[in-house]
Amino acid sequence: MSFAVRNDGRGFWSVSGPDEVGADQWYSAELPSETRPSTEELIQLAIEKKLRLLASAALHVAPLQDAIDTDRASNDEVALLALWKRYRIDLGRIHQQTGFPIEIEWPLPPDEERMEPLTK
Repeated sequence: MSFAVRNDGRGFWSVSGPDEVGADQWYSAELPSETRPSTEELIQLAIEKKLRLLASAALHVAPLQDAIDTDRASNDEVALLALWKRYRIDLGRIHQQTGFPIEIEWPLPPDEERMEPLTK
């Protein structure tokens, strides 16, 4: 897990990478020991990130599910919906990872994971 830390040291939150850090923050793969969060804080950070990712996934799932429900889905859309549903399941199981909440291997969403079309 990596963090964006406010320059004034008065707060931090989990981020996926340096590109999520603003001008008034700094990026750290680990927080300095004096600002290292407790286990409870790490759990809360992980839950907040999971909820953000699940909300984003819901925006992708809904139109795909609508296309299937109305018999208007292409084969690619059917396959993509399955990938998004697997992603949501993986997000829901992050707390089962061995290193949770200190080390979390976040699943990649299908739009980042997929590099080529599902069908040719």
